[in-house]
Amino acid sequence: MILKDEPMALLPRSLIALLSTAFLLAGGFGPIAAAAFPTDPGIDCSVDPSACDIVFPGGSGGSEESGAGGDDVGGGSGEPRRCWYASIEIHCETGDGTWNDSLECYTRVVSTDPADPGYEAAWRGHEGDEGHVVHCVRRPVGVDGSQINYTGQWDQWIATASAGPSPAAIARAAIARIAWSAPGLGLYPGATLASQPRSRGLVGLPQWFWAADPGPGVASPRTDVVSHDGVTVTATSSLESIVWDPGDGSAPIVCGLGSRPVAGEQRWESPDCGHVYETAGVFTVSATVTLTVAWECLGVSGVEVKTLPAEAGQIRVDEMRVLVVA
Repeated sequence: MILKDEPMALLPRSLIALLSTAFLLAGGFGPIAAAAFPTDPGIDCSVDPSACDIVFPGGSGGSEESGAGGDDVGGGSGEPRRCWYASIEIHCETGDGTWNDSLECYTRVVSTDPADPGYEAAWRGHEGDEGHVVHCVRRPVGVDGSQINYTGQWDQWIATASAGPSPAAIARAAIARIAWSAPGLGLYPGATLASQPRSRGLVGLPQWFWAADPGPGVASPRTDVVSHDGVTVTATSSLESIVWDPGDGSAPIVCGLGSRPVAGEQRWESPDCGHVYETAGVFTVSATVTLTVAWECLGVSGVEVKTLPAEAGQIRVDEMRVLVVA
């Protein structure tokens, strides 16, 4: 199909959908069954600046050139604290105090002297030790406002921080040493210009997003055993979400791994992760991967959340134009 890039009439988006649907019904994604999915799908305007070829998987006509994929890799860490109880995310601070991972309760200091009246029972056996008494309230409050398992409150003596880092602190330090690989940008029909300069998307044509070549910890849970200061930490990471920014000012899209188009399937748009561009232009698409890391250390367990540095690439989206012949 030839698109003349001349200042004639813009093809209405409803007609774009009609033509594309007609193409699909005619077998555009059809008889390629076991064939490999093309690596250079989209719109090719390189041969003749006044005309563009639409390249569909398995379709006849258009360019048959292909280029390399656009899968990039990266990794990293460093996030603000998030608190968990029984695998449910909770507020780290409430009116009851600050959440203590080891005690699994909100704490606030109520006594720093064994002579303080009313706290004799909590101090008993620790009169000569460096520490203080906290009031502990096990009343977790979910970030969604829900109250979880109220199980009481009590006073408890705990050692001062000089006694050594908590299991949670050790776990966070160990997790910071683990490297994860972020998946590449899976894009169709418009691929990144860096990997496939001739590739184009179309205004009104659904764009597919998916995680390309995801590694362990993203595609499936991954367990690492890390030692920090002589203490062993077991950390199991799994995918929480991938947030896509289409780059056109629209709201971010929260997805899982997303879906890659499959040869032989007559599917118009992605079933779980995609976007429709309303204007033409060059847009920077980015994907940010967030992992949940469940850890165990010194008999204590908890959860950390790690966000990998965003993968980004530019795509070009064109407006379909036709030459109107009287």
